[in-house]
Amino acid sequence: MRLRAFLAGLLLAGQAHAQIVVRHPAFAVVQSTAPALDLNFLTTTLDSRVTFSRASTRSCTNSSGQIVSVAVNVACMDYDPGTLALKGLSVEAAGTNLLYYSQDFSNAVWTTNAATTKTAAYATAPDGTTTAARVQLVSSGNQAVTWFQQNLAGAGVGASLPNTVSLWVKSTSGANQTFAIKSTQSGVADHFSSDLVATSTWQRFSFSTTFAAGGAGYFAGVTVGSALASADIEVWGLQLETGYATTSYIPTTSAAVTRAADVAYVNVVGLQGINGNTGSLFGQMVYEAPVVTATSAAARWLSFNDGNNPNAGTEFGFEGGSIVDGLIDNQATRTVMSNVVASTMPGTTYRLAIAFSPINAAEAGNSTAYPTATRAAGSTPLSLTVLNLNQSQRFQGQASIWFQRVTYYPAYLGPAWVTNKANGAIP
Repeated sequence: MRLRAFLAGLLLAGQAHAQIVVRHPAFAVVQSTAPALDLNFLTTTLDSRVTFSRASTRSCTNSSGQIVSVAVNVACMDYDPGTLALKGLSVEAAGTNLLYYSQDFSNAVWTTNAATTKTAAYATAPDGTTTAARVQLVSSGNQAVTWFQQNLAGAGVGASLPNTVSLWVKSTSGANQTFAIKSTQSGVADHFSSDLVATSTWQRFSFSTTFAAGGAGYFAGVTVGSALASADIEVWGLQLETGYATTSYIPTTSAAVTRAADVAYVNVVGLQGINGNTGSLFGQMVYEAPVVTATSAAARWLSFNDGNNPNAGTEFGFEGGSIVDGLIDNQATRTVMSNVVASTMPGTTYRLAIAFSPINAAEAGNSTAYPTATRAAGSTPLSLTVLNLNQSQRFQGQASIWFQRVTYYPAYLGPAWVTNKANGAIP
């Protein structure tokens, strides 16, 4: 009876923690349907298994919606300033604010015309300091003649490159006020955003355009009103950066300032099943901004590799304006698939999943699923050592992402699992 009870207990334990042994001519792999790695970034503390570094300070939004500075090598667990919901671990590429005195509007680099009045250090800014400026339209005007701006004199600004101006704006009176964002040049057509509306709460607005070749000077700022008799807004934290989308705020004084890249990875040496060339990987991320380094700009967002060989592993990434995912067997044998999942739109949440075995692979992204593919027979096991979170080992650059969940299972869970994970509810 005791032996029978003991054997029954072993059977129940085996059902609770299922393991499958898969044999292949080149190797044998122990698989498990329990996750070997589950990283939840929708928490206030960074998982201790993540190694994180950054060579500079950076801005981050705290749980109260206030802009704060985090120290060198301290991760930003970022919050939405409007809803105060936790957005996840922010991992950003390096970026540079080309505007000087980004919150000191008493400095002479910031100018206004006769139809506009500027009052520096007027109100409490999103970072809690009294550094927001008041900008008023005091006579009738329009976007072309009423302005508060900075002349960049071409310094650090590249012709024919995309650029984005961003700033925080609120209405002084509480009533809605109209304004526009300016990013333009002398000698070429002006570039203004459409009419934007400031309300009683601080909001960050942005406008992207491309500087043309041959412009004599470069300007960035705001225009107050749009053929209105009066307008009254407060502004703070102006930023001009290369690229099609905003990244975290970079305060400046007498020179442009660069924020260093965030670097995050997990050491996966010894992780169950990781070097068996069989597994299932899931990631949920919110896209902040693309990498802009070349026409064919690309970056891997989430990838297993060996720390040295750039063409080894499993990856999700960005390439040429679209999300791609794929599987790489080894340096000589690239892959099973590399499919476009969706266009890369800032603020969009992506759920991506791949399941791979020595024979098959399946993948899906958001609502798009791909059929099972056949892998080349005899693929050699990989010597994977790291799970990179948005590093640029293989491609030219790095995008900016909020990571929310990353899970790895040491088993080939198949196309149904892949589709279900990719089509799951997005918070």
